[in-house]
Amino acid sequence: MFKVPSSKFRKSERLVSQKLIDELFSKSGSHSMVAFPLRAVYTLHPTTLKDQSLKFLRPCGSKRPKVERKVQTSKFKDQSSNIKILISVPKKRFKHAVDRNRVKRQIREAYRHNKQLLMVGEPVEPSNFKLQTSNFKLQTVGEPVEPSNFKLQTSNFKLLIAFVWISDELVPSSIVNDSVKKLLKLIAEKL
Repeated sequence: MFKVPSSKFRKSERLVSQKLIDELFSKSGSHSMVAFPLRAVYTLHPTTLKDQSLKFLRPCGSKRPKVERKVQTSKFKDQSSNIKILISVPKKRFKHAVDRNRVKRQIREAYRHNKQLLMVGEPVEPSNFKLQTSNFKLQTVGEPVEPSNFKLQTSNFKLLIAFVWISDELVPSSIVNDSVKKLLKLIAEKL
């Protein structure tokens, strides 16, 4: 059985690294899709040894003996830490910071409520049994669903997503929520 994803938006889910942001927007492997009033740009980024919580040894020049230590990880770490998002509302669209902050808050809230769409798959049916891999178990209707995104599950990849506002007008939160939901479903299908 798997853990139900947290509905919080943690700091570990924010895309803040300038290197990763540059890679997201300049990499030829990134993909883009639009659900008005938002555009989503996403890519899969392989994690490095530094990103993973693996064992490491002390440097040779150290006077202390080599000791294996495990990097401290948060007790809340789950699959959502492999998904990093960036929210961008250009000044060109809204001159007032109040409006830009409102839109960012709407997008953040919509993502927080719908992020499980990236982590939870559809129930397994006998018709698509051929698509099953050794990582998944055949389930009957009514049992909990295991995560379907095996690339994110193995923690060898991070999913980087940027939500960019493309409208010149403020819209109700329900429309933003529908757009984010649509984009997350499309991204989950593409993975």
